[in-house]
Amino acid sequence: MRVGIDLGTTFSAIAYINPKTNKPEIIKNRYGNRMTPSVLAFVRDTCYYGDEAKEYLEHGYPDVVSYFKRNMGNDEYVYCTGDHMYTAMDLSGLLLKNIIAEASETIGEPITEAVITVPAYFRHKERKATIEAATKAGVKVLHVINEPTAAAYAYGLNGSTADKTVLIYDLGGGTFDVSVARITGEDIKILGTDGNHELGGKEWDDILARYLNEQFYEEFGLEISNDLAEANHLLAIAENLKKRLSVASSAECSISYKGKTGRYQITEKLFEKLSNNMLQVSNQVITRLLFSIGMDRNKIDGILLVGGSTRMQMVRNYVTRLIKKPLLNGVNVDEAVALGAAIKAGMDGELLDALLPDLSKEEKERREYEFKLPGAKRLVETIAHSLGMISVSEDGNWYVNSVIIKKNTPIPACNTRSYRLKTTLGDNELFVYLVQGEKGNPLDCEIVGKYVFHGIEHTETCEATLLVTYSYNEDGMIEVSAMQQETGNVLPLTIEPVDDDMSWVREVPNLNNSAKKELPKGTLYLAVDLSGSMSGYPLLEAKKAIESFILKLDLTKLAVGIIGFADRTSIILKPTKDLYRIEQALANMRVDGVKFGYGNTATPFSKVYEEVIRRKKEKKEKQEKEYMILLTDGEWTYKENAIKEARKCLQQQVEIVALGFGSADESFLNTLVSKKEFAGVTNLANLTQSFTKIAQIMTS
Repeated sequence: MRVGIDLGTTFSAIAYINPKTNKPEIIKNRYGNRMTPSVLAFVRDTCYYGDEAKEYLEHGYPDVVSYFKRNMGNDEYVYCTGDHMYTAMDLSGLLLKNIIAEASETIGEPITEAVITVPAYFRHKERKATIEAATKAGVKVLHVINEPTAAAYAYGLNGSTADKTVLIYDLGGGTFDVSVARITGEDIKILGTDGNHELGGKEWDDILARYLNEQFYEEFGLEISNDLAEANHLLAIAENLKKRLSVASSAECSISYKGKTGRYQITEKLFEKLSNNMLQVSNQVITRLLFSIGMDRNKIDGILLVGGSTRMQMVRNYVTRLIKKPLLNGVNVDEAVALGAAIKAGMDGELLDALLPDLSKEEKERREYEFKLPGAKRLVETIAHSLGMISVSEDGNWYVNSVIIKKNTPIPACNTRSYRLKTTLGDNELFVYLVQGEKGNPLDCEIVGKYVFHGIEHTETCEATLLVTYSYNEDGMIEVSAMQQETGNVLPLTIEPVDDDMSWVREVPNLNNSAKKELPKGTLYLAVDLSGSMSGYPLLEAKKAIESFILKLDLTKLAVGIIGFADRTSIILKPTKDLYRIEQALANMRVDGVKFGYGNTATPFSKVYEEVIRRKKEKKEKQEKEYMILLTDGEWTYKENAIKEARKCLQQQVEIVALGFGSADESFLNTLVSKKEFAGVTNLANLTQSFTKIAQIMTS
């Protein structure tokens, strides 16, 4: 027995193809309800679910959990009760196990396989966790399909042959998805999808509960939200108000707490005013989606509402005003997703074997999408998130998200890209960090997995060409493989946890510890502007950039000294190879009006010159290399004097680098440095990268 399961944030439902009617139907629960609350209550040694658990929730029982679907795939989420700890996947598995057993009892046949739905905006980790939850519940997952897609399946049963471009607005209890689908007489093609899985009916409940809490506090001076049991009861009142306001222009409620009772009337107009921000968020998602697929709103033929929260009149009015197209009838907003999943479960060739055993294999394949369900259509789904990997930008200066499969590509999808890797005579490995998202900066996306490929053979050119292939299947699951082009060998793969610390992505790539390997033995002077304009955030960021740079140096070969300057110049730290002393000096470095002043009249070059001359007199062996890195954020008062002193340092073979930010004058900095490429002006956000880039130039 195969079913479709809508594992919802607030309510769940199971549907199947009734063999007597050959139509998809919701399987009612033991209370005769078509929807079951996605709630669990742990009472002593018993786990209650659904309607019973929700009663415990509304009466303020402490060990009740809901909305756990929002944390699917979140490794940090844990729900603790008694001696047990549950992840969101564990909780979902418990809920599924109970509702599947109940549905099996109702139809008199054990349910063994299912098509399960997820929000379209779920990523790889959330989808994987959903499959694992269903497996824990004892069912084999045939497919994972997006909730708006399932709704489009249900709508497709209307049997209309007219071509339509439909906006599917899916606002459930805890998630929001929007998709654009092209529905024809033969198929349903999803053109694009976007969403926000932290927007749903819960937000409307919360805004009403907050408003009622504020009104009660103003009237009686009592804060209900501080009492967990009463806060849960207040949420139940708010949810009930929301439902009543979906069919009426106003609704009243009474709230009792600590002997005080307040009565409040909420109008539909007030409710809409309180909810305006949430409506605007849904508009932003729609706008983003239409822009991504290059479609104007006037190309939409109609709007398909899905999800119980679209019963709110304000939502229906808002969407029709926004799109200026009619609402399409033909689906039950609460049941469409489960019914669509059941249709998908029924549109499988194996089911035809049981229903039409005498058909030839070819005939079964031809009729797979035509038989049984009048109006059932073939589906073409698309990818909701781009898939890429962390790689190096073309100029070698940044780590970027190198997209391999683009968002809104039809699935199943597969694409291969080639990458170059330097090889050595030892073991060679390729680390692939799988990225899901569209942003160029990998840290603005989700880093889904770390794939380590082994067995890369060394080549004569010391560079291997590796073909990395991404595959995205109908369930939204991703597979990564790689082959070495020179040998034709498919590379063995190990999947490892993603690093806890991914901060290296912010740094300049391909440094490969070149400072440690290539900077010759010598002394590096860091001259830091400590004028008044450096006070606060600029100096804090400068310290971070300097510390990041210092950690890349080989302090067995290079001594580091620190000089501060403003109206006066002072040596903060004599050259040392002691990392602890360097870090302490950086930590204690501050803008000091007494020691340095606040202006820009002094320069650091005279101090460096004095130190270089002193060191040369002390050393009889071959002189070591001398470096100076200048960091400044503003205009200098005596530029000519600075240029003159800098030239004295240059005559002593000091390599001078000048980094500026803020109001620094790049043309002036160019007159101070030993090489033109040693001068640059950046901003605070890119200071660390610029610092490290200078190191690359110095060591090249």
